[in-house]
Amino acid sequence: ASLEVMADILGGGFRSRLVRRVRTELGYAYNISAYWGANYGHPGLFTISGSTKSASTADTIQAIRQEIEKMRYAEVTGEELQAAKDAVLNSFVFNFDRPAKTLSRMVTLDYYGYPRDFLFQYQKAVAAVSSADVLRVAKQYIRPGDFTIVTAGKPDDFGKPLSTLGMPVKEIELK
Repeated sequence: ASLEVMADILGGGFRSRLVRRVRTELGYAYNISAYWGANYGHPGLFTISGSTKSASTADTIQAIRQEIEKMRYAEVTGEELQAAKDAVLNSFVFNFDRPAKTLSRMVTLDYYGYPRDFLFQYQKAVAAVSSADVLRVAKQYIRPGDFTIVTAGKPDDFGKPLSTLGMPVKEIELK
């Protein structure tokens, strides 16, 4: 629950930190988002995605990294926390908007051994997430040194070389 709330604060919509910084303040991207999601049989994947002009590729990556570091070193505001929790809780309705979805979700949860009241437990867990919880999971699970960053485009058009970001770069030529 804390990871989902954290991801929503970072990049879950127009009020998110990434949209405010990368799209609104810097004008680097039209779309930018962050998402954390676990599948029933594995612990989850954290993804940030977006698109930018080739010339601002390195600067966009740098801005994203700065926002990630802020998540890892300072608690989120009460307003950010409440908006994210509301967004996560309100999204539950889309899990049950058709009888087939409801049945599928119930069967899948049962198949993987989840308790019958798992969704209710999860909703309570989301409602109980605190700013300290968000900071804790950001520090524990968001490890920038382990990130894989994928860009697409012509490296000569990236404004500055990706190597200036202090990370190894492996080019793959696609034809």
